[in-house]
Amino acid sequence: MSGLINLVSDHGEDLIILPLMALISLIVCILLHLFFDENKIIKYIPGIILIIASIIVSIYALSIFTTPKGLDFAWVAIFIAVSGIVGVITGFIIDLIGSIIKSYNEYEKESKKSANKQRKQKK
Repeated sequence: MSGLINLVSDHGEDLIILPLMALISLIVCILLHLFFDENKIIKYIPGIILIIASIIVSIYALSIFTTPKGLDFAWVAIFIAVSGIVGVITGFIIDLIGSIIKSYNEYEKESKKSANKQRKQKK
């Protein structure tokens, strides 16, 4: 257990990059949704671009994998891929929440209309 703690403490600076990149991807996705609410596909573009970039970096890293730089590029590809996946999943969650709110509002309007019809029929 102490070996794992020492490993994490030795490479803490490298490991902090991943949550920061994921957080930046999440914030960009939310901001794009707020500014371009009518166009649903816009919020997925940064995540998709990051995933494509990670594929390109992965291919390059595999070509030079036996060198020390190849392993570094593999880490970069993993970081970029995780950030892209976080961005795409954030877009899905935003769309899901939006559709739930829209369905609830439509249900509420329909229930009010049916309640008004029932009141009119009783009179």
